[in-house]
Amino acid sequence: MPSWPVFMAAPIYDQISIGAPIGAVLRTDMDAGPAKQRKRFTAAPRPVALIFEPLSVATLYGFENFFENDIASGALAFEMEHPITDVVGKFRFVGGDEPWQIVPIGKNAYRLTVSLELLP
Repeated sequence: MPSWPVFMAAPIYDQISIGAPIGAVLRTDMDAGPAKQRKRFTAAPRPVALIFEPLSVATLYGFENFFENDIASGALAFEMEHPITDVVGKFRFVGGDEPWQIVPIGKNAYRLTVSLELLP
C-alpha cells in the first residue's frame, strides 16, 4: 500500500478538521411520532480536511507525482499518520472535482488543502 510522502510537512495543527462518520445512521421519518434511527454500517469513513503551508514548487511537484502515479489520481487508498493521534491509518482522497487545491500565498510559497476520508 502506498504511503503519504515523507517530504510533506505536517499539516497546520489548528486547521485540522475531522468529522463524524458519514452515513453510519439511517433516519426514517414516521407518519406520527418521532423518527426512527438505526445503524446502517458497522464502520463508516470519517471526513478529514488538512492544510499544508508553506510549500515550495518542488514539494508540490512531488505531491502531484504521488497523487497521479502512486495512488492513481486518488483511486487508491494510502497509509498516513493520523494528524492528531499519530497512529498510522488508512486514508483516501474524497472523489469529486476538487480532492485537493493549491493556492499561492507568496513568492515560491503555496497552500495545499486536501479533502480525505479516514477509512475504518
